[in-house]
Amino acid sequence: MGALASAAAAVLLYTRFNINQRLWRDEAIYVYGAQRLAHGVPPYASIFDPKAPLATMLGGVAAALARLFGVNDIHAIRLEFFVFSCLTAVAVYALARRLWRSVPAGVLAAVVFVSFPIFAQDAIGGPDAKTPAILAIVVAALLLIERRWFWAALMASVATLVWQPLFIFPIAALVLPLVMTERQGRRRSFVLALSGLAIPLALVGVYFLAVGAFGKFIEATVVFPLVGNQRVPFSVHQRVTHMTHLVRVAYGPVESVLLMLGLLALLGIAVTVLVSKRAALREAARLPLISVILFTFVGVAGFLFYYDFQGPEDTLALTPYAALGIGGVAAVALRFARGRVRTWRAGVAVVLAAAMALVGFSWVAFDRRWTNNRLLVAEYSDACGLDRMLGTNGGLYALGDPTPLTITHRVNPDRYIYLEENVSGWKVQETKGGFDGWVSQIQAADPSVIVLQFWYDANAHRMKHALNGLGYTSAYVGDWHLFLTPDARARAAAADVKLTRRPTRVAHSLSGRRLPHHNCG
Repeated sequence: MGALASAAAAVLLYTRFNINQRLWRDEAIYVYGAQRLAHGVPPYASIFDPKAPLATMLGGVAAALARLFGVNDIHAIRLEFFVFSCLTAVAVYALARRLWRSVPAGVLAAVVFVSFPIFAQDAIGGPDAKTPAILAIVVAALLLIERRWFWAALMASVATLVWQPLFIFPIAALVLPLVMTERQGRRRSFVLALSGLAIPLALVGVYFLAVGAFGKFIEATVVFPLVGNQRVPFSVHQRVTHMTHLVRVAYGPVESVLLMLGLLALLGIAVTVLVSKRAALREAARLPLISVILFTFVGVAGFLFYYDFQGPEDTLALTPYAALGIGGVAAVALRFARGRVRTWRAGVAVVLAAAMALVGFSWVAFDRRWTNNRLLVAEYSDACGLDRMLGTNGGLYALGDPTPLTITHRVNPDRYIYLEENVSGWKVQETKGGFDGWVSQIQAADPSVIVLQFWYDANAHRMKHALNGLGYTSAYVGDWHLFLTPDARARAAAADVKLTRRPTRVAHSLSGRRLPHHNCG
């Protein structure tokens, strides 16, 4: 019943968001990669992306099925990730129940997890690349507690193949068999863990070798994050202030407090256990709360805090721990009531009432969030304007954001589409002739329309000037910033597409009517 209640809460709250939410740049990266994979183009050969490949590969399965059955591939990918999101809620319940030995605590933990909007808003409106990673680490933690070393290591490997900062889980999967297994069984346990860890890595490596993209895979996921990515230096005080502000804005005032209270509660319970067992510290270190949960939590939080916090989405890996913390408080309270039947029943009623109240609060809050929109429909109208301008022979070139490519199902001449986080600098460095060589590549591709959607980068201003020098002029269709050839401008007028000097909510015809989002003509 607890698992069913957790799944029901996930479906109920996640569907408060719309499957036609706006397709943002980060989500579009994985949709574009998935679309190209469905056509046989491997990740990293289609688009340069510093993250690991598994999210794109999973999306490629949905995109291939959508292509096979002739349905909307963006919706298919979003539904696939929606299933992953609901399974994550059930996995959080199972982990909390196993950790705290309490069904009510497990249900409350699952409800707390599904109430975090930073995860919920992309459950059906993504895809967020980190979604399958969060599912994988929760399952890996549960399997580590159960000492199922092979499967725990395999899931840890899967998590890292989705998002590299989760490397603490493969470390835990290799270390814990040596710590938590009796001497005579350590070698076998370690070999099982090593095998589980190696299989996904080997399969992915063999795939990229087979398709001739292994070099691009290593460059994007290992070399660039280590030597190419540029991070703004912060003092400890600045980092704390920066992270706190972004989390509060992204989560909301209530949800951000819930996140912090949950994390503090988890730490408090763990420290209390260690202090109470200080006479047998080695035995305490083997407890699942310490050896699995606290160990991986400190690893994830430490890496994000000191090295790789780039935005509130990076805190997704902390949300299961916060849910466990809130569930732990409920479990401790119920444990004190054990033996007193009426008190225990009253405690269970309070815990379940708190879960229901949180579902009710989130039901209202999710509906009011600014991310809950139907702007994908507007993007299809914008794409209609692009298609009319391009016709069958015009070329489209995306700089910064692959969203126009994903919606029009066109192919970019260059795999360097995403350009933030110094990817544009890496492109310049890797291109013969540097920046001028890059401009020459664009000129050689001879696109009719260039969509330029990267702003917080040193090369963005240079690129605008360079495109003007090539004869392109600036205009907007909807909120997409275009650089057009004179022929493209003429085709826009002939095809009844209104070009504007400033971004608008949606593309319009010359008479001011909204362009259609289907049957574009």
